[in-house]
Amino acid sequence: MKKNLFLIAMLALAIIFLSACGSSKSNEDQNDSDGTTVSDEDTTEPTDTGSTEPTDTGDTEPTDTGEPEPDGDTTEPETDGDTTEPETDSDTTEPETDSDTTEPETDGDTTEPETDGDTAGDDGEPETDSDNEGTEPDDAELPGTDGDTVEPATDSDTTEPETDGDSEIPSLGCMANGDCNPGEICSHNICVEPDLCEGVECGNGGVCTVESGAAKCNCTSGYYDNNTSCTEITGASVAGWVGIQWPSTITSDAADKKVYGQIYVEGQTGSEVPQHAEWKAQLLYKEGTGSAEYPVIAGTWNKVDAVFNSGHSGDNNHEYMADFPTNAAGSFIYIFRFSLDNGVSWWYADTTPAIITSATNTPGQATIN
Repeated sequence: MKKNLFLIAMLALAIIFLSACGSSKSNEDQNDSDGTTVSDEDTTEPTDTGSTEPTDTGDTEPTDTGEPEPDGDTTEPETDGDTTEPETDSDTTEPETDSDTTEPETDGDTTEPETDGDTAGDDGEPETDSDNEGTEPDDAELPGTDGDTVEPATDSDTTEPETDGDSEIPSLGCMANGDCNPGEICSHNICVEPDLCEGVECGNGGVCTVESGAAKCNCTSGYYDNNTSCTEITGASVAGWVGIQWPSTITSDAADKKVYGQIYVEGQTGSEVPQHAEWKAQLLYKEGTGSAEYPVIAGTWNKVDAVFNSGHSGDNNHEYMADFPTNAAGSFIYIFRFSLDNGVSWWYADTTPAIITSATNTPGQATIN
């Protein structure tokens, strides 16, 4: 009898257990048909369907299946082969956090997440922008991919430093002395006459000038230019006295326009002494009035060779004479000069008559109409 009661009790427990399992199965099937995953809370956290593995699909053993359940309405979830975990199908859309942002998918059928505000398509997968089918973000294009963006280069309005077809290349001037005319040098891309006196020290009051393409020292009285150095005149080249004898003035209506200059050297001059072959005399003149510069810059004067006057007599001097030119009108000054060494050194004379030894001197004056 007791054995029968025990069997009846066990049978009743089995019926209750099976009834509870059937109710749980029915609820799961209803959830599957609705397409919504049942959870303990109303809000389901987003799940990564591409990477999350099903939990405890067949490995969990039933808990205390042989003991009677404490409450007929509460059953433990079945873990046998007939019970499956809720899964997402192709019609189930992942819960979204906001209307503009799609949760990034990780399976092989999805694309990289877009940064724009497009929502998922019909299959629940994020869609790319309709205007951009690439996978690069719309707002972060690489430099140079925009149609209006070019590689860093010169602006179309900026050209190389060269002239256009309508302009000639500006001349840079000379580059070397060979680019200049004879007697000129190239200085700072400009052809100029060379400053040959740069660095020349004549000494003894001499002044350097350029004559015939060479530096020359114009020396004070008693000195001569010895290779751009004013050197004292000595020996037989020294004159005792020189001067313009006559006239001190010349005009166009004058009958005689000859200028006479004289020189005295002790024992070497006089009516009884013949002409010296190495001696020379010249008339110098130039346009202007006033005194001659000192030292005399011979290169600034016009020169006329004077001839020896063999008919001179009555004193101890030698005399030379030259015609004053009248082919040009104007006011002029004139002086004489003498050399006792064939033009190596010179002595300058005015109408005092005397050797010119300073800027205070008296040249002859000529007025030619």
